[in-house]
Amino acid sequence: MTREQAYIIINDIVRDVLGDEVPIVADGTRTGDLQGWDSLVQINLMAAVEIRFGVEIRCSEADEIVTFADLVDLILEKSPKLVLA
Repeated sequence: MTREQAYIIINDIVRDVLGDEVPIVADGTRTGDLQGWDSLVQINLMAAVEIRFGVEIRCSEADEIVTFADLVDLILEKSPKLVLA
């Protein structure tokens, strides 16, 4: 999965959680910059990310996420690697 592909999915999740009025998120977007962001939104977003990407994000890892670049880096690090034979 590429970074761009991850952002397509993440932006879908953000719109599902916060509504269609949310601007597109990118590497420099800070989670707290989004209107309506709170701890419940963070929990819902992390749960949706775990389901959609098939990864497990620990609470300690979620606490370290400040920007969406942090989230994408974590997803790409944890995503199952596709091995071609």
